[in-house]
Parts: sequence; C-alpha cells; structure tokens
Amino acid sequence: MNFKDALSSSLKMSFASMSIMIAIENFVLFLLSKQAGEMQASMHQNGSEHNIPIMIFAKFCGFVFTLPYNYYQVQKTGKLCH
Repeated sequence: MNFKDALSSSLKMSFASMSIMIAIENFVLFLLSKQAGEMQASMHQNGSEHNIPIMIFAKFCGFVFTLPYNYYQVQKTGKLCH
C-alpha cells in the first residue's frame, strides 16, 4: 500500500470511528440518565461519583460499536494483522 492510500484509509477510519463513537456514547448517556441534563448538571457538583459507571459503560459501548467498521476497513485492504 502506498503512502497516499494508507493516509486516506487512516483518516477515513479515524473520522468515521470518532463520529460513531461520540454518537453512541451520547445516545447511551441520554438513555441511561434519568433526565437529559442530569449528567451535565451533576458534573459541576461535588459527589458526582454515581455517574462514573454510566460514563464507563457509554465509553465501552462506543468502543464496541466502532469495531465492525474498523475491521471492515482493514479487511478491505486485504492486509489483516492476524
């Protein structure tokens, strides 16, 4: 793979992965918070530890949902690592 194709592929993967990850994380946070603004409001107060498990779960969901897209992009080049 030449440098131009490698750079193009990596930029596509990065932009698409970050967009998917952010959308999924926000969706999960919206679904799991009791009120839409609860997460934002409680982060500015002391004692916001109850939101940490929700945030960790949202990050995990964002990571998992980007895996198929990234695998597809790498498989499309025909040069898998495994």
